[in-house]
Amino acid sequence: MDFTSIELWERAFIDLWSIPHFAFGFVGFYFLHKIGFKNNAAFSVAIFAILWEFLEIFFKIEEVLTNRFMDVLLTIFALLILISLQKIGFKKEKKLFKISTIIFIGSSVVGWIAHFSRVL
Repeated sequence: MDFTSIELWERAFIDLWSIPHFAFGFVGFYFLHKIGFKNNAAFSVAIFAILWEFLEIFFKIEEVLTNRFMDVLLTIFALLILISLQKIGFKKEKKLFKISTIIFIGSSVVGWIAHFSRVL
């Protein structure tokens, strides 16, 4: 199957767009936590994930409701994983942040390339 196939990028629950949403949970939480939003980082990331879905609606990005819901849940799930890792004394947060940032940016770029290859 071609990576630009709509069947890979537009599914009812989890699709390839789920990857950057999940990675954003790590990236957003780590970044906000490090710049001083220690008590509000998780809440801020969750709110941003919800606002992002409303932004997609505003720009008429078509998705089924279950997929929008899963995008938010995956972001929250990722940040909960990072919070749990912090609580058990995980020491490689910076490395996880770097890897997650690469995955977030890389999967987003690939997704948009796939999208525009179908549209153009």
